[in-house]
Amino acid sequence: MKKSVYTIKQDEVHISPRKRFAVQDNTFFPGENFGEHHHSYYEFFLVISGEINQQRNQRREILNPRTLCFLNPEDCHSLKNSANTAIRIINMVIMPELFEEIASTFGQQLDYSTRDGITLARNIPARYWNILVGKTEQLLDYSNT
Repeated sequence: MKKSVYTIKQDEVHISPRKRFAVQDNTFFPGENFGEHHHSYYEFFLVISGEINQQRNQRREILNPRTLCFLNPEDCHSLKNSANTAIRIINMVIMPELFEEIASTFGQQLDYSTRDGITLARNIPARYWNILVGKTEQLLDYSNT
C-alpha cells in the first residue's frame, strides 16, 4: 500500500493571484523534521546555517550552509535536522503562473523542464552568498508587510 503524501496548497503559505510569492524564515530545532510533502507551487530555499538532511524524490542528501535548492511543484521532499544545533533556512514560494512568466523571459537559458528538483548551487562564494541572502531578506521584509 502506497502511503499518502501531503500536498501543501498555495493558500496555506499565503500566496494567491493577488500575492504571487511569499518568503519565510524557518528554524529547525534539533530532532525536528518536516515530513514528506510536495507543493502546488515552486520553491527556492537557502540553507543559512547548519546541515539539514533532505530526501527529495527518493534521493537523500545533506545540504550545508550556502546552498541554494529549487523544487518543482511535483517534487516530493522532506527535511530533517539530525544535528544537535538549530538550522535556519529561508524559503521563497512562487505561484506557478508567476514563475512560468518569469522563466519564459529567459527563453532557452533556463531549463526547469526536468521536473526533478535540483540543488542549484553549493558552497556559493561568500561575496555572492551575502548578496543573495541580503536580497532574500529584503524580500522577507517586503513579504511580511
